[in-house]
Amino acid sequence: MGGEPLDAPAKLFGALRLINEQRQHGAEIDLLTIYSNGVRLFEPILADTTETYLDRLVALGVQDMNLSLHGLTRKDRVAVSGVAMGNVDFDLLIPHMVGKGIRVMTRTTLALGYMDSVKKVEAFVRWVADLGAGIAYFSDLFTIPIRDEQTTPGSKTILQWTDEHRINFDALLVELKRSREFEFMSESTRHNHQGRTVEFRHRRSGLKVLFGDLVIGNESEEKATYAYVSLTVQWHGTTTPVTLRPGNFCRLTG
Repeated sequence: MGGEPLDAPAKLFGALRLINEQRQHGAEIDLLTIYSNGVRLFEPILADTTETYLDRLVALGVQDMNLSLHGLTRKDRVAVSGVAMGNVDFDLLIPHMVGKGIRVMTRTTLALGYMDSVKKVEAFVRWVADLGAGIAYFSDLFTIPIRDEQTTPGSKTILQWTDEHRINFDALLVELKRSREFEFMSESTRHNHQGRTVEFRHRRSGLKVLFGDLVIGNESEEKATYAYVSLTVQWHGTTTPVTLRPGNFCRLTG
């Protein structure tokens, strides 16, 4: 489930109920993962209740969550992802999630001046491993080689930031393979060979550590990296939009 689904909790909960109903009728789902920035997970659903959004997700059967966590320090997290995400107390949140049976994968952006070296990666991995995370995933900033008159001013601003903060991804991989702190496991391609996923094992904790990069915008129209098909489902009178894309993902948009 992508974006920040808790920005539209009624749609999210309705979609999860629909999924559970289909499971009861024999539908098989290999993996259902919620992507979240963590900002609202500890908030009560209603003013007069102690039930939090995290409590409701657990009650609805969610077992895997990808948690956006863009830096080892609050200062870095605020700079990369804003004040609200920077203020999340991950030292409290992640162990609480794990205690409720949630498998947590952290997702972190690699960026110059922030998460940009083996030393910083290793310190981050030690931190989240001690908190109970099961996987740490580090994403290189998207590479978008084709830019034309259709590129909006807002997109240009974002692209300028990514260009200025993109690390040398291949050089980082070389250093990781040389490091005594990590063991190289495998490398695979994804998204029609537009990206790579490289797996390491953190020797101290045993944590699985993944690194991924992606180039978008220059693939063929016949084999697009991302292609979306929209449809809607009905759940007790509520219309829930569903987005499907090629590959092994099913995203229910909140």
